Amino acid sequence: MSAKFAPKEENCFNLFWKIKNFSYGSEVISSPEFTFEGDQHRLDIQPKYIECRLVVLRDDYRHRRKEYQLSFLPFDGSSPLISSGCCLQVSKEILFGTRRSAFLPDDTLTIRFQFPTVSEKGNLFSQSQIGVKRKCFLWSLKNFSKEQNYKKDMKISAENSNRYGIVDLYLKFRNGIHSNDQFYIEISRKNGEHCYCVFKFSVLDVDGKAVNCISDEFLFKKQDGEEKWKFPPIIKKSRLVACKDLLLPNDTLTLKCFIAISLGTTTEQTAVLSYFEDVTPLLKEFDDLSKCFDEKNSRNSVTDLQSDLKELLDNETFSDVSLQVSSEVIHVHKAILCARSSFFKSLLSDNTKEKIANVIIEDLNFDTLRRLLLFIYTDKINDYQENNIRNLYFASHKYQVLSLKQKCYFLKEKLSISNICEMLALSDSCEDTDLEKSVLNFISTHHSEIFDSKEWKNLEENNPSLAFQALRKICSNKRFD
Repeated sequence: MSAKFAPKEENCFNLFWKIKNFSYGSEVISSPEFTFEGDQHRLDIQPKYIECRLVVLRDDYRHRRKEYQLSFLPFDGSSPLISSGCCLQVSKEILFGTRRSAFLPDDTLTIRFQFPTVSEKGNLFSQSQIGVKRKCFLWSLKNFSKEQNYKKDMKISAENSNRYGIVDLYLKFRNGIHSNDQFYIEISRKNGEHCYCVFKFSVLDVDGKAVNCISDEFLFKKQDGEEKWKFPPIIKKSRLVACKDLLLPNDTLTLKCFIAISLGTTTEQTAVLSYFEDVTPLLKEFDDLSKCFDEKNSRNSVTDLQSDLKELLDNETFSDVSLQVSSEVIHVHKAILCARSSFFKSLLSDNTKEKIANVIIEDLNFDTLRRLLLFIYTDKINDYQENNIRNLYFASHKYQVLSLKQKCYFLKEKLSISNICEMLALSDSCEDTDLEKSVLNFISTHHSEIFDSKEWKNLEENNPSLAFQALRKICSNKRFD
């Protein structure tokens, strides 16, 4: 895995891609799409056998050369894992075993893609996150030493949702010889999607210190039936009796339980682009993006709330309004729409003459409406492809979701010769003078390349009025400069 060429970072297009909760990935993970030299690309990585590959979404002879470099970056100053070409494959034993601390700190993998280029030198920082639902709780078993308690299983519920199923924990006592001297925990899951689970258990002593820690991981299949998994014995009765003042205060056994469940799919993606040499401020902003997912940040309740609201949207529970696009219908909740959108608040207000139960959406396609609703319910954007963000920007303007419009405003920083005509049309349709100003300044600076492009010629042919207005405003601004 040694590189055949060693490009200087300042002479390259550089993509840095962080993947959080990487060990929970169970299917191909795709980076946000990115564009250089006019074509769209993305990186795909297969967690099962650790293969990362560049995917060219639009085939072009210019990119069939092999002057790419893919690498996994370590955080301990050691050597990276590098491959010259469009594919990097490493052993799971290296990434998850001998060099895990170097390449997966906080379970985050960082990938760098480099492409030597004369134009479009810059740094793109992307982040993806595998969705993981975590819970940590104490399981207290009172009157533990009483003999009759050993004849029945003790049960506690750990999870109950449509996606993850019904997960119950049982404290059981091993049958046969010395049956009362062995305790073990059994996991039971009913229904739910295909998911990966990690469980950790420990006994807490009188000072709250964890002893006898055990952990294991399971892959539950999607099914309607029940699956069970048994842990090894957690502690012996003889030890509990011998150390009852330490481990059984007030005759209560306390178990600390940690559970992490993941569908193995990407739930968050973010991208920050810079064409400037000094990227320190952007790097700080990029690193700060991950803090909201840090377990120590104590924001798990927010993540749970977002997951629950998304499930409310997905399952259409208690829905009272329908949004229709062509033949597609999404059942939603009036209270949530009104709380997040001034447009829907005005439309669905009780002051209207008649109760509205069905709203026809004529200016959005189904995918954009779905992304708009996902933001309304969860305050998150899950797809940062540029075309989708432009559609969301228009939707946020039309349906007056101001917080979404602000989050999409980074489009001003992604102006390019290939997308400037679309951005001009977007600023016009949204009557956004601030965005229009940025677009016109970009056209004025790069006018020779833009006016010679096929995108501008198509604009002049299909929307001559918009092209003429843009030229007139540019000339007017230059006259008064």
